[in-house]
Amino acid sequence: MFRPTASRLVRRLVPAAAALLLAAPALPRAQTPSLVPAARASDSALLTCAARTAPDHPITLTPAVTTLTRTIHARATLQLSDCRATTRAGRQLRSATVQIDARVRADCSRVTPLTGKATVTWRNGSGRRVGTSTVQAVRRTHDSANVADGLLAGKVTRGPMAGTEVSGSLIPTSSITHCADKGLRTLAGSGKVSLHR
Repeated sequence: MFRPTASRLVRRLVPAAAALLLAAPALPRAQTPSLVPAARASDSALLTCAARTAPDHPITLTPAVTTLTRTIHARATLQLSDCRATTRAGRQLRSATVQIDARVRADCSRVTPLTGKATVTWRNGSGRRVGTSTVQAVRRTHDSANVADGLLAGKVTRGPMAGTEVSGSLIPTSSITHCADKGLRTLAGSGKVSLHR
């Protein structure tokens, strides 16, 4: 069972880290430096994808998150799959790789996104690359009580789906119980990401 402080950390670190990630957004409330509300009606999404940290490549946190508040550099590679679009513009976007680079102010009980952006490399149903999008974080402090907060959050500023907002959720799949005593250096998770107009 998660310790209260570790639990609170994930609620905000994932959003922040991811948020950082995608500026996500990404992500993923479990958002990123510039987070966008994660909970939106599913019928309002223009594109929805399953998301997860790449195998053997969890989100890395440098220095480790501890009880001491400090600036943390977060890097991550996320994989998006099973993407489903409700508009013609997004129908060729079936999967993607997301590279996130962000900074947050964090400790074991809270996270405040600072800066970050993500690069999304899209592929079609045949696995062929069909474009690259840039997601800028939207700086916004998150105070979420949901561990499944959005990992990704931000706004697509260039490339496919430009002008849309990114939101998402990421549930930790790695242990976060040792933040207070040993520090948290990595974080893995899975969830989903949505793009909205």
